[in-house]
Amino acid sequence: MARGVLILNSAGNSGPGAYSVGSIAPWMVSVAASTIDRRFINKVVLGNGKTLVGASISSFTSNGTKVPLIHGKDATSTCDDNTAKTSRLQQGGFLLQFHQVRPDLTAPGVHILAAYSPVASPSGEAADKSFHPDWSPSVIQSALMTTAWPLNPTTNPDGVLAYGSGHVDPIKATDPGLVYEALKDDYITMLCSMGYGEHKLRLISRDNSTCPKNSKGFPKDLNYPSMTVKVVPKEPFKVLQERLQILGVKIVFM
Repeated sequence: MARGVLILNSAGNSGPGAYSVGSIAPWMVSVAASTIDRRFINKVVLGNGKTLVGASISSFTSNGTKVPLIHGKDATSTCDDNTAKTSRLQQGGFLLQFHQVRPDLTAPGVHILAAYSPVASPSGEAADKSFHPDWSPSVIQSALMTTAWPLNPTTNPDGVLAYGSGHVDPIKATDPGLVYEALKDDYITMLCSMGYGEHKLRLISRDNSTCPKNSKGFPKDLNYPSMTVKVVPKEPFKVLQERLQILGVKIVFM
C-alpha cells in the first residue's frame, strides 16, 4: 500500500460460519467469490457411439488426435487438499475492530475464463488503474466498494455479512465521484489505537514509524469505505465522522 500497490486477498474457503474470513488486514481488499448463472457444456463421443456430456471451454479441434479418458475422481485425487475445490459466495463475515466488516466486496470467482490469479476477479482493480494510473490504492478500493451493487435484501436477508459492499461493477468503479482515501499515516494511527507498540508497529511499516504523541485515536477513525455501528433501539448512539473528497477537485467533506 505504501508503494502504491493495491493488494487483493481471497476471503477464503472456510465458511459458512461466523468469523471464517481469512483476510482481515484493513490495508488489503478482502474479496469473496460469486458464481455465475451459466454452464460451459461440451460433448465427447466415444468409439462405441456413447456420448458423454461434461464441462469444457476448448476453442480448438483435436485434428484426429486421440487422448486418454480418465475418471474425474482419479484426477482430483492427485491434487493437494482443497486445490480442486471452488468457493461459492463466501459466507461468514468477520467484524474487524467492531467498525469494519469483511469481506469488502464480491467478484466472479467460479468458472471464470482467466488465469494466473488466485483471487476472485482482480479485473475491477485493473480497470481502475488503467483508467486512472494516478489513483492511490485506497482510492481504488473506495471506488470498487462504493459502486458495487448489493444483493436483494428480501431474498438474501443474511447476505450482507457474506458479500461485503456488494458485487463489483468495474465500469461504475472508474467514475465513483466521491471517495474515501486513507494514507499510510492513517493506518499507523489505527494500529497505535489498537495498542501496537513501537516494535510491532515497525515490523509492519518496515520503517521508523512512531505513534502520535498527542492522541492515539480509535480504530473507527480510519477513513474506510464501509463501517458498521452497533445501535440499540431507543438508545443514544455516536455518529462516525469520515472524510470524503471529489476526485479531481481539491475539496474534502467531513
